[in-house]
This record gives sequence, structure tokens and C-alpha cells, in this order.
Amino acid sequence: AYFPAGTYLIKSTLKAHPWTVKNEPTVNHLAIVGSTLGTVRPKILLTPNASGFGNTNSPKPMLELKNFDDTAGLETSEKANSGFYQMLRGIDFDCNSNAGAVGVYFNQAQDSSAENVKITATGAWAGFKGLPSRAWGAVNIEVEGGQYGIDTDGGGNAGSVVAGAVLRNQTVSAVRHSGFVPLVLVGFEFATPPGSTQ
Repeated sequence: AYFPAGTYLIKSTLKAHPWTVKNEPTVNHLAIVGSTLGTVRPKILLTPNASGFGNTNSPKPMLELKNFDDTAGLETSEKANSGFYQMLRGIDFDCNSNAGAVGVYFNQAQDSSAENVKITATGAWAGFKGLPSRAWGAVNIEVEGGQYGIDTDGGGNAGSVVAGAVLRNQTVSAVRHSGFVPLVLVGFEFATPPGSTQ
């Protein structure tokens, strides 16, 4: 999916859902790419007070890259460890102060990548929920605001590498990570909000 320059107003989650067929890695590789023409990246903007995005106990993403197991034939069983070769590049997101919003859900497997993405999550839940796992990762990502900049809790991330991260003004933590191997950050800037006790 190619996004030309401009601002795209949405009121619900954009869903990019590949499927794993018969327990084999998905062959439905998805690439979501923004234009590199001009000086401003394409932006996806959530409408104010968007339905379903106000509950901090049930955060909801603007963009959801989620892989499913086709065994049941329904979008009910996430199979994150088989979401290979997914790509998000060159698009910015603005949660527009919706308290339960997450910019991007990207709980994917090896050889997936998020590149050159900025998420404005001021007044929202988080920038990224989940990250691409081992053998690739995230490059030049930025999150402004939110309770969390990057939150991998509960996603089973393994071996994610982030090269170039700017995480500013998160109210709880710049990074919340849980996984059976460490998260690696190379070249990063964390800045706490004014008056923070973090």
C-alpha cells in the first residue's frame, strides 16, 4: 500500500492482516510505504473522540499489522511468530489525544521492519505496541508523548533491535519490554516530561 504525500483522516483501525497457511510462514508479505517526495512524510490522523479509542484499559491501534492462524478460519488466533517480512516505512501517525489510542500495533516475526516512522501519542496510550522481532527491527523511529513510547508487554517479542529511537515525554515509561531475550537499542534519546519523577 503506497501513501502519497498528504494527511489521511481515519475514524477506525486500519487493519493489515496476513494469514499463516497450514502452519507455514505467511507468504502474504505486506509493505505499507509513504512517499519520499517533498519534505513532509504522509500522516495518518485519528479523528478527535474516535469511537473505541477512549478506553485506556483496552487500548486500540490506529494501524494494526497482525498475523493470524487460519486453522479456525476466523480473525481470532494471533500467530505473531509467523508474521515474516512485513514492512512499515515513511509514514507518520497522530493519535490526536484519544486516551486509549496506540499509533501502531506491530507484533511481527523475523525480517519485518518499521522504518522512518514518527508517532504523536500525546494524551494517548502508546506509540508502538510490539516490534519486529529478530533478524531485523526498527530504524529511525520517534514517539512523542503517550504513557509508553514502545510497549512490548505480552507480545512475546524476541530479539528486537531498534537503531535510532527518539522517545520523548512519556508519562509512565519510554520503554516497557517483556521477552525471553533482551531488547537492543542502539543510538537513542529519551526525554522525560517536565516535572517528571521518572
